[in-house]
Amino acid sequence: VDKGEPGWDMWFGWGRIDFGAAAALAAATRPAILSVAQINGEVRVTANYRDGLNYTLWRSANLAGENWQIVTQAVSTVQNNTIEFSDPNPISPNAFYRIEAEVPE
Repeated sequence: VDKGEPGWDMWFGWGRIDFGAAAALAAATRPAILSVAQINGEVRVTANYRDGLNYTLWRSANLAGENWQIVTQAVSTVQNNTIEFSDPNPISPNAFYRIEAEVPE
């Protein structure tokens, strides 16, 4: 956020960082889960997809806590702007899922 005169000035430099806006922009880049369905004993999780990122599926028996585990046997399929993960061995029909995306190194 620019303060004082437009551009750099000796009192405010380039301005201040709006951490709320930065956090909102960062949250907007996270994959949004579009659907979760149980089909033939598998759980299928569909989310929005952006090319150039590495996606992983995570699950937990409860929403709170640090018990999230990556689903290593998950199978993913990309179609148009979505990615679908299939969990062939769900831990429970009431498990919680999340999808993470990272920029490859």
